[in-house]
Amino acid sequence: MFGKDTENNDTVYVGEAEKMFLRLKQHLKDSEYWNDCIAVISKDNLLNKAHVKYLENKFYLLAQSAGRSIVMNSTVPTCPSISEYDEAMLQEFISNAKLLVNTLGYKVFDTIKENTVRYNNKLPYFFIKSVGGADARGLIVPDGFAVLAGSKVASSTVPSMSESLIVLRNSLIEKRNYR
Repeated sequence: MFGKDTENNDTVYVGEAEKMFLRLKQHLKDSEYWNDCIAVISKDNLLNKAHVKYLENKFYLLAQSAGRSIVMNSTVPTCPSISEYDEAMLQEFISNAKLLVNTLGYKVFDTIKENTVRYNNKLPYFFIKSVGGADARGLIVPDGFAVLAGSKVASSTVPSMSESLIVLRNSLIEKRNYR
């Protein structure tokens, strides 16, 4: 399940269930920030309980290591022992599921690639220079948008800026100051 917390951070919960509809109803009752749910199933009903527990553990670990979202699971899912054949089959299942989840717009299981973006006259870029002090350049990159080094943010905001954008702006400034 995917959502945002009160500070507008992306959140994810990785879980398994035998009766999915009942489990979803329980989660929606317990939390106010789930917006979307993606259910990963086998069309041929080939997954047994050990397979599902294995997948839950691996997807949880992928989400944790990617660091793109706050993983909301209260415990680390256990990883059962399975055969080498089953593990190979499930690794292919994971690869296909990641592709589908990414296509739906959730890159929660992929790490952000550390790319060095160099300014180059051939690449289109965006820029802003304002009286408020903003002086920045950026590029569209495969993972979204990259603000180029040396860019400066405006010293203040305008009264019409929404509270959620102010919170996002402040968190980005704070993250930048810690680097």
